[in-house]
Amino acid sequence: VSKDEIVADNVDVSTITATILDALGNIVTTAVNEITFTPIGKVNASEGIAVMLFKTTSAGEISITAQSPDLSSDTVKINTIPGAASKIVIDSDDSVIVPAAMDIKGKILDNYGNRTSSTETLKLSVSKNGKLTSTCTVTAVDGIATFKNISFKETAFYSIEIESVRGTLNKGQKQIAGVIVKEKGGLAAAEGEYGEVKIKIPADCWVSTQNVVIG
Repeated sequence: VSKDEIVADNVDVSTITATILDALGNIVTTAVNEITFTPIGKVNASEGIAVMLFKTTSAGEISITAQSPDLSSDTVKINTIPGAASKIVIDSDDSVIVPAAMDIKGKILDNYGNRTSSTETLKLSVSKNGKLTSTCTVTAVDGIATFKNISFKETAFYSIEIESVRGTLNKGQKQIAGVIVKEKGGLAAAEGEYGEVKIKIPADCWVSTQNVVIG
């Protein structure tokens, strides 16, 4: 194998070469066997050598086995790592029974959805009816920034936005519904105008009382 580690960007390539040998370890130059490189494909050997190119968009370790009927197989492992950090995805429940608090995570991914090891500082913004109600900043650890104990007290639809403080990543956006339990069971999202949103804020964050419109 030419490289045992590549970037999972569908561009970086590792060349895998399978050689057909006789019992003494010599290349069988007349061999034209079909070699299956599991799980990526098949190719016919030429002069005892079969070559397969491997690239991917999925990060992780992959085992590739070269095999052909009546021949012993061999396996190599290639580690594929995420590409450059490019976007933020919000990981949270879609609704919460109010009043309650929950953690909201911002995951920093590459173009293909692989989680990176980025340590970017991210900012969480919470708004309701176009009004910014709170912000908080957290530094990501291994590609995840966890905003802890964000409280939702009123029945409403909350707009959540997480962005890079440096502005280098595509921001993540999501709506979370603050809901109540109906008398006969089930959940109901509230509608209309509601009072001030109550958010539990850590010491290093601030709450805005101004009417700031998210554009």
